[in-house]
Amino acid sequence: RRYFLCRCECGVERPVQLSNLVSGGSQRCFACGRKAGAAKRRTDGYPYRTPEYGVWDGIVRRCMSPNNPGYKNYGGRGIDVSPEWLGRLGFFRFVAHVGLRPSPDLQIDRIDNDRGYWPGNCRWATSLQNSLNRRNTVRLTSGGVTRTLIEWAELLGWPEVMLRSRRHAGWTDEQIVTTPWKPHRPHKPHRAWRKAK
Repeated sequence: RRYFLCRCECGVERPVQLSNLVSGGSQRCFACGRKAGAAKRRTDGYPYRTPEYGVWDGIVRRCMSPNNPGYKNYGGRGIDVSPEWLGRLGFFRFVAHVGLRPSPDLQIDRIDNDRGYWPGNCRWATSLQNSLNRRNTVRLTSGGVTRTLIEWAELLGWPEVMLRSRRHAGWTDEQIVTTPWKPHRPHKPHRAWRKAK
């Protein structure tokens, strides 16, 4: 291997392999190369450090890249991304359809959990809304009204754990929601404990 001592425009000198010089792979020092890369990213038009870009990039990766840890739950089960949201201008079209994130507390959410990331099926939602819209969310139907188990618990003022225990015991949705619940009376301390106090 043959090396030549080269001087960058900034004045830094270092040995460079001849093959890199011939191929054009080495044209500047490491510091200038990083600066040039950063300048290119700034003029690309992509705002790399915005929260919206991170969300969009995560969507594309978990739906399109089999090497992504989340691929099996997204791309692996048929969740795709709109072709409009892919490619060089895909990020800008994504923001045009979904809008900028109104609050740092919001997450991207698919309205229909079985459909992909497409215009009209995505929104900014709270973590609670997002958690209620998952595949494993338990839904109960009573009187023709379907709500999640958590929504029923909030509506009735009952503990969520109690509704789940009824469901695991094999109760029907109607029984779970309509059977009255009486909270247990607080446990009285043992007689010996009372004497000790």
